[in-house]
Amino acid sequence: MANTILNQIVDNLKTALAAISTGSGYETTVESVYEPLTVEGYSKPPMLSYQIQLTLTDPERNEEMDLVGNPPRIGWNQPMEMFLIYRPSDAATTPIRTVLNKFWADVIKATYLDPQRGGLALNTEITAPTWFLNEDDGIVGISCEVVIQYRHKENNPYEN
Repeated sequence: MANTILNQIVDNLKTALAAISTGSGYETTVESVYEPLTVEGYSKPPMLSYQIQLTLTDPERNEEMDLVGNPPRIGWNQPMEMFLIYRPSDAATTPIRTVLNKFWADVIKATYLDPQRGGLALNTEITAPTWFLNEDDGIVGISCEVVIQYRHKENNPYEN
């Protein structure tokens, strides 16, 4: 079954983030990259140490990226909320600040290795991070927004 350009882009980003591991030259190892299964957006994370949740938000038309042609291409900015979730163990000896800074750095590195998402996007940008604490779930982390700029055929979102 065919996949839209946007779905291919999200899959590409998820694959890049899932490749974060100490065996691949990173400082952390991501155990899970997932999208919420509920409309409300936030999913209670599984009991893993390092995980990333991606949530698509409302797309914005980017008419400056439109291209004339037959058929024309229309431009989009697709924001996604990204939550870097860390669940420290009871035996943790490294300060949370150190762990989260390395996790954040690894996500930046993995995301910007290919900001065009394999030729499907024009650019990928990450906004400034915000730290969070969820005592009920025993997690800390960083939230930010990822914005993917891309275009597809005006009459066919399956082709760019």
